Amino acid sequence: MIKTVLITGCSTGLGHTAARKFADEGWNVVATMRKPDQSLAAENPERIFVTELDVTKPASIGTAIAAGIARFGKIDAVVNNAGGQHPRTFLRRRPWTRSAAFSRRTSSVR
Repeated sequence: MIKTVLITGCSTGLGHTAARKFADEGWNVVATMRKPDQSLAAENPERIFVTELDVTKPASIGTAIAAGIARFGKIDAVVNNAGGQHPRTFLRRRPWTRSAAFSRRTSSVR
């Protein structure tokens, strides 16, 4: 059975790349972003579904989950990539706090 992943923060960077990689590996992808850009879905319309999700707006979270389930029937995994820091701000941190921030963002990705 095909698995489905919901990924936050898919407009650019790690989230965008993860969405493409999961789709290439045969997963269904609910690619979420604050301002939906359908060009990501156009790359693989059978596997990638783009919808709005802003983690600062709780109602949009439920709406995105419901839309993903309506499209693919279920969600098996979540990759929370939303809410990252600007690189300049990140690099101004002390080294040990940089490590902790990076670890929080990546440790749940399996």
